[in-house]
Amino acid sequence: DTTNLLERVKAEEFEILNSELAMLPEQTIEVESEENAKAILRLLDALDDHDDVQGVYSNFDIPDEIFKALA
Repeated sequence: DTTNLLERVKAEEFEILNSELAMLPEQTIEVESEENAKAILRLLDALDDHDDVQGVYSNFDIPDEIFKALA
């Protein structure tokens, strides 16, 4: 229960510096090629740069070796 947790944290006099709600996908889609990874990252950048977009979320997973190749 979130309320009880918050009360316990306050009772212990911890200082809360930051709090946010995170949406974690239950299923992810693995990106299998550099070409697809580039296209997905370009799309995410374009969406993020749009003035009317407040947040961009996804459920893809780029393997480390592909991600490193893109850097």
